[in-house]
Amino acid sequence: MLKPVSRLSIRADLKYTGEVYARPDNVERQPGYGLVDLRVEYRAGAMQLSLDVDNLLDREYLYVDGYDAPPREWKIGMNYTFCLN
Repeated sequence: MLKPVSRLSIRADLKYTGEVYARPDNVERQPGYGLVDLRVEYRAGAMQLSLDVDNLLDREYLYVDGYDAPPREWKIGMNYTFCLN
């Protein structure tokens, strides 16, 4: 995780899944694949803004059951902490 300034943090996750069998009879295989996910957070007082990008490089791959995995996905969020005194 990087913290270029005290209010900002950046995290990248690298994931690798090796080759797997695609069918119960172990005849067909699916190749391995690597994914990069990214998260950026910015804090300003009680407010936190975030950006998550899953599959940053928009890699095409299949789940073990042979279905297409989702393409790049963006999520933007905000969190606010209320103080009760």
